[in-house]
Amino acid sequence: MLVRDELNLIIPRWKQVSIETEAFQWSKLSTTFRFTAGTETTVHYHALKQLGEPFRHWMSDLNIHYVQMGLPSFDEYGKITPKQWGEFVK
Repeated sequence: MLVRDELNLIIPRWKQVSIETEAFQWSKLSTTFRFTAGTETTVHYHALKQLGEPFRHWMSDLNIHYVQMGLPSFDEYGKITPKQWGEFVK
């Protein structure tokens, strides 16, 4: 999934995602879809807003299925580093 592969786990809120990460997400998305001329600004705003929803669900799933169970997530999510996991658990 696009969000899971490129975002840092310790970002507490979607609105705190860096401009570079937003730009990367947008570039990945815009290579997949074509937009009507003149709609790019509006589509860009709504697309990034929509990416926040799966990000929040992912964070919630990690909390419920791993943190609350006392399990590490390294087997399923290999890109999560032990340092990131420790910050997330805090």
